[in-house]
Amino acid sequence: MTKQERELLEMAYNGILQIDKDGLIWKCKKKHKEWDGYKDCRPRLQGHDHHGYVRIAIRDENGDNLKAFVHRLVFMYFYGNIPKGLQINHKDGNGHNNCLGNLELMTSSQQMIHAVNVLGRKVGNRTRGKQRKGVHSKLSADDREAIFYLADIGMSQRKIARKFDVTQTRISQIVREA
Repeated sequence: MTKQERELLEMAYNGILQIDKDGLIWKCKKKHKEWDGYKDCRPRLQGHDHHGYVRIAIRDENGDNLKAFVHRLVFMYFYGNIPKGLQINHKDGNGHNNCLGNLELMTSSQQMIHAVNVLGRKVGNRTRGKQRKGVHSKLSADDREAIFYLADIGMSQRKIARKFDVTQTRISQIVREA
């Protein structure tokens, strides 16, 4: 558990935050003349670096910004600390669905097996749902000639790689051979 997660959980135990089983986190707004109740914390979606998991940012009493992943806070609020070596897995594979019933503890390798066997994902990086030919796959002489031509007319190596279902690194190697 990180220091920021610990502080956010303390805020929940002290009634400043409310965490529910639907994966929602609410901030109690106490210092307002006309309104006393719970206000949505406005979870923020993080980009590619965080694999699409929802993250919140809340200011504490000192004005410091505390950030944490919602799925971790929800799990720890209801079940306690996450044991070392285990991670939280989203059963349905949707990093935005932080309902308590969708979260479970797994090792990293168990998550990979779950992703392949249950969710039907392909193994390997940057496959976007399908297997690509490896770096050492053999392209025909006609394919190589077409790659040289497409590179010469200015098509990006990324587009060429997608067209021939190989990695961009492989296209770069072929173009350098010319």
